[in-house]
Amino acid sequence: MRKKKEIQKMVKFYRPWILCVQETKLEIINDFFCASLWGNPYHSYSYRPSVGASGGILTIWDTTEVDVMITRSMAHVVIIQGKMIQNGADFSIANVYAPW
Repeated sequence: MRKKKEIQKMVKFYRPWILCVQETKLEIINDFFCASLWGNPYHSYSYRPSVGASGGILTIWDTTEVDVMITRSMAHVVIIQGKMIQNGADFSIANVYAPW
């Protein structure tokens, strides 16, 4: 719960267009959970569930700023690809968490 509150404070202060979180320790992530982190309804997300109480990856983005066309969730990585809405710039982001 403490980590969730810290992420909420960070999102409120910085207002990122894309947020990558590693080691969520969550097997299931839903829209209600993401909305509570993001603070507004203009978001979408992709995630990789944890295995038991370890791992888990979450990527959330602002749908008014970012147009994500492809999401991929594979072992230890979530990849999103799309365009920035304001300038049309293409991007790819890999959110990686690989325990040693």
